Amino acid sequence: MKNSKISLLLTAILFFTVILASCGTHIHEFGEWTTVKEPTCTEEGLLESRCYCGEAETENIPKKEHVFDDGVITTEPTCTESGVMQYTCTLCGETKTEILPNKEHVFDDGVITIEPTCTEKGTKQYTCTLCGEIKTENLPKKEHVFDDGIITTEPTCIKSGNKKLTCLLCGATMDQNIKPLGHDFDANNVCETCGKTFLKTKNSQIVEITIPKLPKTISDYKYNGTVDSSCKVTAISCEFLASYSEDSIKIFFTGEKTYDSDGAGQSSSCRIGWKLYDDEDYVVDSGTFYSESIKTGEKFKNGYSYASDCIEPGGSYRLEILDVN
Repeated sequence: MKNSKISLLLTAILFFTVILASCGTHIHEFGEWTTVKEPTCTEEGLLESRCYCGEAETENIPKKEHVFDDGVITTEPTCTESGVMQYTCTLCGETKTEILPNKEHVFDDGVITIEPTCTEKGTKQYTCTLCGEIKTENLPKKEHVFDDGIITTEPTCIKSGNKKLTCLLCGATMDQNIKPLGHDFDANNVCETCGKTFLKTKNSQIVEITIPKLPKTISDYKYNGTVDSSCKVTAISCEFLASYSEDSIKIFFTGEKTYDSDGAGQSSSCRIGWKLYDDEDYVVDSGTFYSESIKTGEKFKNGYSYASDCIEPGGSYRLEILDVN
């Protein structure tokens, strides 16, 4: 009996040894994956694959995404406080919140609290119609309202003038430049505004000659200091001598005899003295013009005298007419 038990024990040990030896060399062949547990928003799912020997392997399935609804505003935003929007998952009921930004202020049209002037800025105050908050805005200065001004420096043909303007609101003053008038030439190249004659050389250089203001009365005196005759010079013009170089000019005189000591019916020449100055007031030439022999009331036109070898291209000169003795 004792031997039978030992024999049975040895057989069992041998059987399990064979089985274990057999499993130690077995290669699992797992089948297709099957879903054991579906995933949800809150829990992972589970996949399982089994070998024909009964061995199994598993793999987790990630959670599903929440499916949130369009949300409900639980706290309305205002001008001063942010709001709250709550969203609920339609699958599991989980909630999440989102901060809503403050609303914009709704300001009124504003009220001017300080009127702007020509010298100071103004202020305008706006009030929010929802919460009462106030903001201010600077208003720019007003423009000055200037009068027509007073000319303080008269313009000339070539130089600017000046005008002083005064603001009618605050009294502030402003200087305004007046453009040069520009020359107004007659047929003899004499500016009717400033009386200057402008001659152009062959090389386009300008010679400027200032003519005295006309009309002007010139008298011819006797040796005893009494007036022998007088004439009124009404026009003077100049031109280069065509047959000479450009260093000489012809000076033309036009006028009328106004007095003769021998009587109105007496004919004699009118004499006009002249001097030509450069821009440094040096006398560069002088002479005496003699008109035709005329009676009182008769006129002479474009009689001439010469200023020779004294003109430089680009120079400025001044002509003066004088009484003679």
